[in-house]
Amino acid sequence: MEYPFFIPLFEERELTKEIHLMANRSQINDLYKFSLQGESNELHRLIWEQLEGEMNGVRKIYCSPIGELNRINLGAIPINRSSTFGDQYDLVLVGSTRQLVVKEPKLQDGEDRTAYVLGGVHYQCDSTFVSDRDLIADRGDDNLDDTFSDSTYRGTVLRYLPHSMEEAIDVQALLTNTGFSVQLDTAQLATEAAFKQLGSNGPSPSIIHAATHGYFFPDPKLNKDGVAEVNSTNAYRMAVQPLMRSGILLSCSAEAWSAGGGTDGSEDGVLTAYEISQMDLRGTELVVLSACETALGDIVGTEGVYGLQRAFRIAGVKNLIMTLWKVNDAVSKQFFTGFYEYYIKDKMSIHDAFRTAQSDLRKLYPESPYLWAGFILLQ
Repeated sequence: MEYPFFIPLFEERELTKEIHLMANRSQINDLYKFSLQGESNELHRLIWEQLEGEMNGVRKIYCSPIGELNRINLGAIPINRSSTFGDQYDLVLVGSTRQLVVKEPKLQDGEDRTAYVLGGVHYQCDSTFVSDRDLIADRGDDNLDDTFSDSTYRGTVLRYLPHSMEEAIDVQALLTNTGFSVQLDTAQLATEAAFKQLGSNGPSPSIIHAATHGYFFPDPKLNKDGVAEVNSTNAYRMAVQPLMRSGILLSCSAEAWSAGGGTDGSEDGVLTAYEISQMDLRGTELVVLSACETALGDIVGTEGVYGLQRAFRIAGVKNLIMTLWKVNDAVSKQFFTGFYEYYIKDKMSIHDAFRTAQSDLRKLYPESPYLWAGFILLQ
């Protein structure tokens, strides 16, 4: 085309209405399915339907989402009862269209490849710490259609995530066997201080994989009297700085998390997006956040998402795999071990490995988009 072509789609309130229905697994599943009559899907009608007439002969689509579109898995939107938009088109999410001129480097044998992997975190940090068996969280592994209610499903109760340990060990083994030098931090070694050392004494690891609890709190907006609409003593929930209201939880974070904030200014195990934004991670090709709601954050006009994705971008990371909602512990392990098999062993691009792993997961759980559509890749 000689000039860009503008196609108006919908008003923001129309999409916001749909997103507000995503309160539990059942509602998310309904949002990413066709209606019971099999005639339509509201997300498809709003977002893709009016664009499809301009896509004749098109296979690959680059998309830089704006506003509330950042809360949707655009490729998971169904186009009929059996196919999604991502089946019909090769959809690539980018932070900015300027990235179209940047070629993704392929993984090469013989390079100085390093990785940092954490998982199986012990959130309690005292001598009364009980066994892993006693701390296993109810992740819904026996009933994958349980509803959820708290902000940290991978969770507010900081329970041990057994599959996150298995996931970290599997990822470390696969990377090591293919020539990576891997630092694996688990249990009480997966500290905030250890994470902040990445990139401080040389190039940051080419891959960072964090399997743990994540959190996100929306903006505690002020009413006309200047009082926050949310009434809480939790410092993370009430922070004015949006990059303080999202993060990941590491070793010994239970005390600060339960108290709603650290007390003495020392490392408290709660690694906020703001703290990540102060790091130098320019050497990192890929960050995998195998935790809950890591793609979320405050959406400010055309400025994008103020949360973990903004923080890692500021720090210099090139590719991010994140989550849109509270993900299941066991399913996360399935997805990410499959992803690394394709990316490392089969030497696919990050994009192709992600698409293939998500397709595999969808085949396992065809009736539950909640379990496979929550993972997104931002390049």
